[in-house]
Amino acid sequence: GVLSDKKGRQSAVQIGVGFLGLSICLLSGKYPDLILAVVMCSIAYAWTVGHNGISSVLTDFAHEDRPVIASLNSSVRFLSGGLGFMVSRYFFQVDFHQTFLGSGLLILILFTLIKKVIPQE
Repeated sequence: GVLSDKKGRQSAVQIGVGFLGLSICLLSGKYPDLILAVVMCSIAYAWTVGHNGISSVLTDFAHEDRPVIASLNSSVRFLSGGLGFMVSRYFFQVDFHQTFLGSGLLILILFTLIKKVIPQE
């Protein structure tokens, strides 16, 4: 919330998604338990920042459109989670660590498209 208030919602989404992509790419390596814990905490932090930012962006839509947009957001996340699970199952069987690298890179591609997808403040 502090980041959204100080830097803006768009910035919070960008920082969260960019940091999330980089953090997930780090999971492609093999680390001692302490470093792995730091990487997992960075993923949780980045997810929180990005989610807070996008949730704040949703409040900018017109009052009458918010319920539809919130429902669309939830349904897209639900369908994407199921589809992601089905597709990633194959990749995890082939190469567990490289799957995280690929997932992180896809999130970084999304990071480059955020300004085109999310309305500007």
